Amino acid sequence: MTESPATKPANGEVCVKNGLKPERNGFVKSLHRCHERQHKHHWHPDEDEIHAASYHGSLYSRPFIESFEETPMLVAVLTYMGYGILTIFGYLRDFLRHWKIERCHIAREKEEQKDFVPLYQDFENFYTRNLYMRIRDNWNRPICSVPGAKMDLMERASHDYNWTFEYTGRVVQDVINLGSYNYLGFAENTGPCADSAAEVTMKYGVGIASTRQEIGNLDRHEEMEKLVAKFLGVESAMAFGMGFATNSMNIPALAGKGCLILSDELNHASLVLGARLSGSTIRVFKHNNMQSLEKLLKEAIVHGQPRTHRPWKKILIVVEGIYSMEGSIVRLPEVIALKKRYRAYLYLDEAHSIGALGPRGRGVVDYFGLDPCDVDVMMGTFTKSFGAAGGYIAGKRELIEYLRSHSHSAVYATSMSPPVVEQIITSMKCIMGEDGTTIGCDRVRQLAENTVYFRKRLREMGFIIYGNNDSPVVPMMLYMPAKIGAFGREMLKRNIGVVVVGFPATPIIESRARFCISAAHTNDMLDRFSSSTPQHLSPVGKKVRNATRQEVIKCKAAVAWEPSKPLVIEEIEVAPPQANEVRIKIVATGVCHSDLYHLFESMNNAYPIVLGHEGAGIIESVGPGVTEFQPGDKVIPLPVPQCRECRFCKSPKTNQCEKAWVADSGDVMALEDSRFTCKGKKVLQFMGTSTFSEYTVLNQIAVAKIDPAAPLDKVCLLGCGICTGYGAAINTAKVEPGSTCAVFGLGAVGLAAVMGCYVAGAKRIIAIDINPEKFEKAKVFGATDFINPKDHDKPIHEVLIEMTNGGVDFSLECVGNVGVMRSALESCIKGWGVSVIVGFTNVDDFAARPIQLIAGRTWKGSLVGGFKTKDGVPELVKAYLNKKIKLDEFITHNMTLAQANDAIELMKHSKCIRTVLSVSPQ
Repeated sequence: MTESPATKPANGEVCVKNGLKPERNGFVKSLHRCHERQHKHHWHPDEDEIHAASYHGSLYSRPFIESFEETPMLVAVLTYMGYGILTIFGYLRDFLRHWKIERCHIAREKEEQKDFVPLYQDFENFYTRNLYMRIRDNWNRPICSVPGAKMDLMERASHDYNWTFEYTGRVVQDVINLGSYNYLGFAENTGPCADSAAEVTMKYGVGIASTRQEIGNLDRHEEMEKLVAKFLGVESAMAFGMGFATNSMNIPALAGKGCLILSDELNHASLVLGARLSGSTIRVFKHNNMQSLEKLLKEAIVHGQPRTHRPWKKILIVVEGIYSMEGSIVRLPEVIALKKRYRAYLYLDEAHSIGALGPRGRGVVDYFGLDPCDVDVMMGTFTKSFGAAGGYIAGKRELIEYLRSHSHSAVYATSMSPPVVEQIITSMKCIMGEDGTTIGCDRVRQLAENTVYFRKRLREMGFIIYGNNDSPVVPMMLYMPAKIGAFGREMLKRNIGVVVVGFPATPIIESRARFCISAAHTNDMLDRFSSSTPQHLSPVGKKVRNATRQEVIKCKAAVAWEPSKPLVIEEIEVAPPQANEVRIKIVATGVCHSDLYHLFESMNNAYPIVLGHEGAGIIESVGPGVTEFQPGDKVIPLPVPQCRECRFCKSPKTNQCEKAWVADSGDVMALEDSRFTCKGKKVLQFMGTSTFSEYTVLNQIAVAKIDPAAPLDKVCLLGCGICTGYGAAINTAKVEPGSTCAVFGLGAVGLAAVMGCYVAGAKRIIAIDINPEKFEKAKVFGATDFINPKDHDKPIHEVLIEMTNGGVDFSLECVGNVGVMRSALESCIKGWGVSVIVGFTNVDDFAARPIQLIAGRTWKGSLVGGFKTKDGVPELVKAYLNKKIKLDEFITHNMTLAQANDAIELMKHSKCIRTVLSVSPQ
């Protein structure tokens, strides 16, 4: 369990002049010429295209959840103090060693050699003898078994403070292995992989004793490379005997002088070394930061090479799939979009992600559902998920043929060992299902489940963990130097083997334990960690949060005491948040038709109640178990939550959630288990939100964190109405470019549907409303035709059929009237017409003639626009900030909470589009 410190390039530009590299020609020369042509005239992409490529939420077809937290100030200060104390004692010990008072075990430079370049740098030498040696026993532990879910360790002891070790002869058995990269559990000595490797060893032996180009090219090598290409979905692939050398020896063959390499600041040491050996100019962008990468790309295009300002021969973006220290996943859709816009090339290192990510285990490309051809150079290792050794490069056939004759690793390295090749072939076929079983698929699924389970358990314990929720690399922060060694030793006493990592492999104040999850782990094994964590160690990495108020808050709210009566501004009590809850200070809220529906149309006795569900605010306090939010975060309450765990949340077919508030509510809009009381009486919560109150309490699954730059008095509309109409067109109807659409009702939801049709590329958008004053507003959002049903003496669907030569392709009913719903369906063209019910009502039944559906029309319903809310709403906020969608144009009135009844009257009489109430000062 060893972790080597990764050497990272300094920020800024690094020009490498030395290092051998083979002559470039063939495929790589063509890449140079192609790239030079592309940048010859300093091409400038359109600004809108850049933003659409880099930041538009549609690039992601799945949730992308990552967590990184700044080191708390107190912890940072204590950590620096810890290192300071160790440094002071280190200098004291050096003083004692100098005067022979304490024995020095470390090698020293001879006096006669001091004119030479020293073998040991002063600080490195000081760090090794005074800090590293104190905790050296946590690394290089000898294993004497298969590194599976459990392993056996040889016990050793030191009698000279870790300078030397002696074996005691005892074996520590059944140690739970949370440190190996055995992601899919294929590092095993039984089963088909081991059997095949043993059989091939008997036939070919262990070693080849030659390079591939001489007499070391076996038929199994050829089969393996064809299988790798098939597995990845590319034209060709080639394998190398060492994963580290796959990067360090191949990057110099692909880039050289006059080329620019843009490298993520947390790239592995093998990538850094390869870039430096290439002789290319290296510039480093902030980790997974697309704005930083885009800025470097712009500068590269505009300014060209230093001094000469000639276009770069080639720009190569180098990223990893999963970053081995942070547990983060590359934002590959955005990287590919930027690469295409700026015509750069992409080198993707999938050492940790291949086999471990994606529904089919094909890595980060599979995880995001992307085209493998969009990645120019795909690299990965067989060391981890396949339980073997070596690495591969894959891509176009011309690329592989070039590397076969120009890569030092291909020309000079010995061939891969036959049993290793067989291990790769057998495990890869198992993952692909070509062995006739589902073992590989089951392991991929099990790894994903174990990863989510373990990360959730750590969060529940209060630890700060880094990285993506789907990454099997799980860093848990320890911070303080003394805790590094103590944590590793204490866990081993409990038969749990962990990897601990500190400076210089990590920033000095971010020491951590790094867990690697395997499909071979069981929940009981993972639970052993939480039950075995020493009490005196568990707080070291726990969250140090802002002070959370746990008292009852008294505030103003607009309370509905009975149906069809004006709201009353009352002083209510809001209890503190319970487990998994947050208390939000509501800054602004919109008034939606659903609020009026409950007050004037719904036949229920759900009173008293605080209405409002279209709000935005700031987290005031959090309850136990909340890991996603902190006081001060800007958020939007969600009428439809997203737990990300139930079968609905995991399905791409719906945005509903089994843990929604309606599951616990007798009435579909009133939640009895609220945190509100008024005059000693329980006050119900409306749609799980109740934003007509200065403060409200919600479960964290019903809250979306948004960009801190977002204006809350605008983005509050995304809590319901705007995302409902917009998403109904984009997500539910799936409006197609060049189509004809009809939108019934031009309130805020209907106008948002018009906007959605326009963004989707509809050629003709027919806006329908009985109030012609709304037509001008509809034109702002993209409507092309306008119909007032009162101007016609025939049913509206007949008017539309005549206008469109048979009917519209898509219709969206945004009124909430069952008669209009039927008209919207009948206005669709037969064969493929799609009608979506968007307007809400639960009073009347509706019907349609069966022939309307038999003829090929589709009738759908849309809830909150089909958005999975915690994922979709923040992306809509980004789209607004990037001017991709409109919000300001919906707001016709701004009022205060005390004017809530006036706002309701405006909506009741169709005299507004949206009124925004200012609830609390920001």
